[in-house]
Amino acid sequence: MSNSSYILVKPKVSRGMYWPESALLTLSFAMPIFVWLVWRDGQTLARSGSLMVFFAAVAEFFTLNRMNKKHLLNACRVRANETPWDFSNAAMTVGVVALVAALGGTVLWGYGDLLIVSSSAAPRAHISQDTDSRSSRSGLQIYSASFR
Repeated sequence: MSNSSYILVKPKVSRGMYWPESALLTLSFAMPIFVWLVWRDGQTLARSGSLMVFFAAVAEFFTLNRMNKKHLLNACRVRANETPWDFSNAAMTVGVVALVAALGGTVLWGYGDLLIVSSSAAPRAHISQDTDSRSSRSGLQIYSASFR
């Protein structure tokens, strides 16, 4: 394998160009905070994790769409004997923040209801054994659970 290096131009792109991604990532991080401040419920907080992942995924989709266009333009630049462009710092930042939001949202989605347990909202299971003539003849026992 050859150890060749390529010369790339580092584009100077303002972060304002990535305003759709910034708005989506802001929504991604703001959603669980908003949900907690309004409902203060663990299950609702866990569901907000799915929205966090959704907004991060859409932001990353926009970034990947831009990268696809960049790859096509870089192919045209190389064919025209021009130097191809590298990824901007703004694009790299969006990718890292989207990854952090997606991972955090996944953890929150899976464990959000376990992170917050209020004593009044925690259900207690009560299991009772049903005994009727059908279950005793067949040897099966029927259990029913109710939450108090």
